[in-house]
Amino acid sequence: MAVDDAKAAAFDEELEFPDEVDVAEDANARDRFARYRALPSFAASDWDVYDSLPRSYAKVHALARYDAARRRAFDAADAPGGAAVGAYVRVVLEVAPGAPPPDAESPAASQLLAHENRLTVAHFLVKRVSLGAGASAADDVDEEPLASKELLTVTCGHRSWPCRPVFSTHALKGAKAKYERFLRRGDHFVCSVFGPLTFGPAPVFLRRATGEVVAAGAALDCDPNRVTLKRAVLTGLPARTHKRKAVVKQMFYNPRDVLYFKPAALTTKHGLTCHITEPIGTHGHFKVALSKPMKQNDTILLTLYKRVYPKLPGGDDDDAPLAIS
Repeated sequence: MAVDDAKAAAFDEELEFPDEVDVAEDANARDRFARYRALPSFAASDWDVYDSLPRSYAKVHALARYDAARRRAFDAADAPGGAAVGAYVRVVLEVAPGAPPPDAESPAASQLLAHENRLTVAHFLVKRVSLGAGASAADDVDEEPLASKELLTVTCGHRSWPCRPVFSTHALKGAKAKYERFLRRGDHFVCSVFGPLTFGPAPVFLRRATGEVVAAGAALDCDPNRVTLKRAVLTGLPARTHKRKAVVKQMFYNPRDVLYFKPAALTTKHGLTCHITEPIGTHGHFKVALSKPMKQNDTILLTLYKRVYPKLPGGDDDDAPLAIS
């Protein structure tokens, strides 16, 4: 299949320079990265899960204890009083006003457990695959990268709906997860989507508009409070070095940006730590104090994070309900 050149170039750049971004000379870094923040430690730093939530999160349901709610839902489904396994059940269907007439195929009916009619943020553990409609595993030939927030159709259990998933690393429960711009081959990643609450076990498939299956896995849990952080790494080059001091260029292009990010800690690709001491001139150069003397071929890094969320198929301001089938 034809591969989108821009997407392929972005994928290759992400593999070679993961999370690195450039600031244009005529842009202000303090404006472009206003929603980002520097963290002393990705794993140990706190992040308020209720800070600056998007409008779409007002619609979702959160379970206080997912595992306990799952056990109660299955226990209630197994309680006596319902139809026994193998029993003959008569179901009367009524077409809703304005709905299209049913097709000639036999309809399928299934039972929902408690809470499974609610909208939430569902998380699936998936792996990249490439199976076209009617293809087999031997036909794994799709080379088009699969990007986060790309419009797909997810099938979880017996239900399907459109989604714009966010991919992230599989972190321990309660820990922060790192956002992945693309779903790479070989590893399992977490796929987060807006969708109906589903208690596992349940198989999951992600499909493009062509019907091609691009990822497969299983339901993991449902938790709107899971924190997925997108990392942006700004890079600078040493213009001059002297013992444990250096002058850095090409990270910023005006002194106001230097002062704005002065409280943030910097690192280098060779493992040193440093901090900004003062800006120099009007072109964004600045002085840094280093933990150890730095080599001239090293690179200075400023790492910033912001929280990302799954998107509704029509955007965050879309008030239309999900088309679940």
